[in-house]
Amino acid sequence: MENLDSGNFLLKMRELYLSGIGKKIDGLHQLLIRCRLYPSDSESFAELNRNSFALIGSGGSFGFPLITQAAELIQNDLDAITNHGKKIDDYFFLNFLEFLAR
Repeated sequence: MENLDSGNFLLKMRELYLSGIGKKIDGLHQLLIRCRLYPSDSESFAELNRNSFALIGSGGSFGFPLITQAAELIQNDLDAITNHGKKIDDYFFLNFLEFLAR
């Protein structure tokens, strides 16, 4: 087994995190589409909320503050939708597309 010092270990963990981030973002995108098509699907909203919340923590843990900031945008919009009656509109999609672009 390869002997890794703490710096190399953290580098390997960041690489592993980045290798899976595309799949997580694709999953968020699919959930967002499902939420827009089926606005009464509370489970999809809950899953979108959980997954974006997880990105807030993991982005910070692995040293990617832009991932954290973008996921916070999604969380803010979800709060407006679930707690204040806002609908998923083009503005929400633009926030999400901005997240994907980062």
